[in-house]
Amino acid sequence: VYHAKNEKGDHVAVKIVPAKHFGHGEHEAASALDRFRCEYIVKFKTIVKIDKDYIISMEYANHKSLENLIKTRKTLSEEESSYYVEQLLKGVSVIHEANLLHRDIKPENILLHLPDSQSRPIVKISDFGLAKLLDKDGLAETQCGTPLYMAPEIYLENKKFDQKADVWSVGVIFYRLLSGQLPFPARSASQLMQMLRKPPPRLNQVTYPCWDLVIGMLNSSPARRLSC
Repeated sequence: VYHAKNEKGDHVAVKIVPAKHFGHGEHEAASALDRFRCEYIVKFKTIVKIDKDYIISMEYANHKSLENLIKTRKTLSEEESSYYVEQLLKGVSVIHEANLLHRDIKPENILLHLPDSQSRPIVKISDFGLAKLLDKDGLAETQCGTPLYMAPEIYLENKKFDQKADVWSVGVIFYRLLSGQLPFPARSASQLMQMLRKPPPRLNQVTYPCWDLVIGMLNSSPARRLSC
């Protein structure tokens, strides 16, 4: 991803994707989100095809990613973790209102931007390469994403899943912000499936209301999982 200026002099982020590797997620997301305005989602500027590449121009975020923040800070306070997760949920809610499933919510895809008027950065959900418009029943069925952030139902073959899969991913991020650890730190797919059968270890330093929210987002049953 490159930092550039467009013809108006605005700062933009530019991503160049070879046509053979270009999925339709970015196109679908740009079209579906065009009528929505949400400060917690990276805005698409243009998507054009030039020769054998697609050039995607997007809103520029002037900080690094949430992954960088976690690696630097290790853990965040309950208040600061909640600050970022609240924004994430608002952004995810708008994505879902646009009838989209992001399918790859993870810290590397959450950019941070510091507006001039604020003292700490806000989140910007980015990278819609795996995004999918849902079918008429509000479901998707293609398995994709980052395993340690993927909801359990996505692992089940021939089982469709809905927008609550994104909520699970936010729950994993919330747990990691609070503890510096993944809730299910598996080293293989089979080990992960075993770990997903039980709730994650209780974080004793977290208040009960906050823990109820975390565990509600990490409920292995989509029907009982919190939604946004």
